[in-house]
Amino acid sequence: MVYLTVRETAVKLTKSEETIKRRLRAGLFPNAYKRNDKEGWRIPESDLHDIIAHSSFNQQLCYEKSEYKQSTEEIVDLAYRIAMLAEPSKDEVTLLSVLDLKHALEILLIMRQSPKPVKNPLGFIKRAIKEGWSPITQPKKIDRKRQNLEERLKFHSYSPSTPFPFYNWLEDDES
Repeated sequence: MVYLTVRETAVKLTKSEETIKRRLRAGLFPNAYKRNDKEGWRIPESDLHDIIAHSSFNQQLCYEKSEYKQSTEEIVDLAYRIAMLAEPSKDEVTLLSVLDLKHALEILLIMRQSPKPVKNPLGFIKRAIKEGWSPITQPKKIDRKRQNLEERLKFHSYSPSTPFPFYNWLEDDES
């Protein structure tokens, strides 16, 4: 079995010696050993081959993920154009492509079925994600005037059944 020094390993992996030492301490080279400080670390070449094979596998996996992400973005972009008859912004496509494709299409369906045109699509999408909207549980319109009135009444702790307190200054007790 062939053993390499830290310097030889660094050259083969095109890394610095300090990086190799950090990875040795982290246990990246499981069969490496250090007999003494003068001789230094000895790393078997088989560990090196395992690391190189593993990194090429990770690169292939990253490539496949980027292909999948690109195809998902294309699908979301096309679905948005069909549903809204408009071009989506990059932020909208990015936000929808992160979701499960089925959920993204459901949100676009909700936007399409909206009785009034959606003025702020990005805000609509964010709210749909946050509140977990589905075509069955569509958003309900909030009457802002009534909501503001109810908030003001709560703030003043007034209810229609209780009368306002009446102060009569003529009957003031200052005796």
